[in-house]
Amino acid sequence: MISVTLYKDTAVLYTVYRGREYERVISGHGEVNLLLEALKHINVHDELEIYADSRIYGVLKNRWIDRWVENGWVNSKGKTVRDKEAWQQVYERLKDYTYTVKRRQV
Repeated sequence: MISVTLYKDTAVLYTVYRGREYERVISGHGEVNLLLEALKHINVHDELEIYADSRIYGVLKNRWIDRWVENGWVNSKGKTVRDKEAWQQVYERLKDYTYTVKRRQV
């Protein structure tokens, strides 16, 4: 077994806040997709440490993702989880991992 440490750091340089044809871009979208891409390259038998300073920390450390699954991907405010499709893929990949999540400014 290999120990894998994953650090996340994303930023959105340009965002669109106005315009009907554009959905507002937020850094959380990039973060969940970055995590998903990293998980695609890690063996399920590896021990995984995830360091994050953002929404990913709360979602994984506080097991919000498990509650979303139980609630049909609806959050505590009664709305569909933002980036639902990406989080569903993260959930499917992480459910077989042994992982820890640690808060760290990266």
